[in-house]
Amino acid sequence: MSNNESKPKSSWLHMVVLALGVSAASVGGMYMLNKHDRNAEKAAAEAPVIVAEKPIFVKVDPFTVNLNSERSSRMLYIGVTLRVGDQATADFLKEYMTTLRSRLLLKAGESKVEDLATTDGKDVLKANILALLEQPFSTPQPALKVEEVLFNEFIVQ
Repeated sequence: MSNNESKPKSSWLHMVVLALGVSAASVGGMYMLNKHDRNAEKAAAEAPVIVAEKPIFVKVDPFTVNLNSERSSRMLYIGVTLRVGDQATADFLKEYMTTLRSRLLLKAGESKVEDLATTDGKDVLKANILALLEQPFSTPQPALKVEEVLFNEFIVQ
């Protein structure tokens, strides 16, 4: 009888050992996964955060100008903002805003209604404004860093 009694105990013992082995493997696997996740979170937290530089804008108050038109009197109402590369350029343009507005009025007044109706015509006006900003406002003058001309308002009547 002792042989028969040891067999059920032996199979029960095998089941307990097997269950303990599976449990240990599960716990070990979960530990490794959590450790990997913590390392990934730690690496993400330590990674440098890239922050874009804040743009610097110089707003020119909107103005209205008469346009060249063969048929009738036409007008352009335009609001311009300049994106500049540094604060020194922004300060300089603000100081010379009256001269800047005068030049913009004259340059915009040279445009033709037909040209301003197209995207290409607007792009040409932007290029003309950028070229206008390359002409000195004073002597001596620091190098101006004007990166982009933006139209905020644009109505042709």
